[in-house]
Amino acid sequence: MNAEETLNKLKEQAATMTAEQKQAAVATARKAAEDAAKAAGQTAEQITAAADAAEKAIKEALGVQ
Repeated sequence: MNAEETLNKLKEQAATMTAEQKQAAVATARKAAEDAAKAAGQTAEQITAAADAAEKAIKEALGVQ
């Protein structure tokens, strides 16, 4: 499953998720992006940018402000 398919699946599930589940999903996505960027040897600035982008994408997918 690619990133687009994952986001589409999350959008479908968002209607049945609680606020707490949505916040947990946001935190998990952010952490995963940070870990991946660190593993790739990126700079601290790049790690933060990757985490911010992941957080923004998941919030949009889940309809979280």
